[in-house]
Amino acid sequence: MKNNTTTKSMKNTKQKHVLKTLSIGIPAHNEEATLPSLISSIAQQKHTLFTLENVYILNDASTDNTVELANSLSKKYPFVHLVNDGQRLGKAARLNALYKANKSDILVCFDGDIQLTSNRVLEEMVKALDDKDVALATTNKLPHTPINFFEKLIYTLDMLWYDIRLTLNGGDNVYNVAASGIGINGTFAKTLKLPAGTSFDAEILFISALRKYKKTVFLKDVPIYFHLPANLADYISQSSRVASPETRKIINSANEIYVVPNSLKIKAIIKSFAKHPILTPLSFALLYYVRRMKKKHGKVSKTPYWDTAASTKRAFTAQ
Repeated sequence: MKNNTTTKSMKNTKQKHVLKTLSIGIPAHNEEATLPSLISSIAQQKHTLFTLENVYILNDASTDNTVELANSLSKKYPFVHLVNDGQRLGKAARLNALYKANKSDILVCFDGDIQLTSNRVLEEMVKALDDKDVALATTNKLPHTPINFFEKLIYTLDMLWYDIRLTLNGGDNVYNVAASGIGINGTFAKTLKLPAGTSFDAEILFISALRKYKKTVFLKDVPIYFHLPANLADYISQSSRVASPETRKIINSANEIYVVPNSLKIKAIIKSFAKHPILTPLSFALLYYVRRMKKKHGKVSKTPYWDTAASTKRAFTAQ
């Protein structure tokens, strides 16, 4: 005779796994070249560990076909929603509104001009954020293959720096926080507020996590791609971005997180010279020139947003 009491007890002990909910926010200003492929990549992501609730395209007064494309994508993918108020408020303002409105367990923020490299990007973020003490799970932001000689110079510098940031503190450092591809604990997101007009959102997020004694996880094996500036004007524009007084105050309060031992710098430079004996010295000459220009012309922006670098917002081709 079957023991019904025992059977019922066994059934009750089987806890049903509840999937975490996840939403994505994409601040967008003139992203017509990359937005369709990004949304397509999101749609192809594995989601055995979470339920995708919403993907918000946060239009920031785009002047290209971003709005038309977003409307078309929202018809194709029911989870896509366009937020369009016609105003140019800047990335920080868009993210602050997103942090405040989010109701999902996990909030993922992507820049509109990146490329996901696999269908497990979101799942890896969810795995890391399953730990309640983890506030941030950041992808590994890497430059896409350069298209011209100028971009090769910047690529050389970027990969030299990549060697440094991989080694510093075992990879757990502020330089590995990629705000263009980051997963945020939903409860932690509610506490965030970026200074107006800042383009230093990665640093602000990392410092905020430290202050709340929360951990960040660097997902080294989860790369995303971005385009480097392909011309001098765009490179100078990006390099001349200056922190506002409010942002600078926050950064200065945590100066210790920016310290990089000279030994790491020297090793990375030697490695770069050995690998790229011509590109490395030329890239340093370029860096010196741009820093001179920044010192001469750099100033705090009076607007809540930055001028965009058009050459970084181009479609991705096969590596």
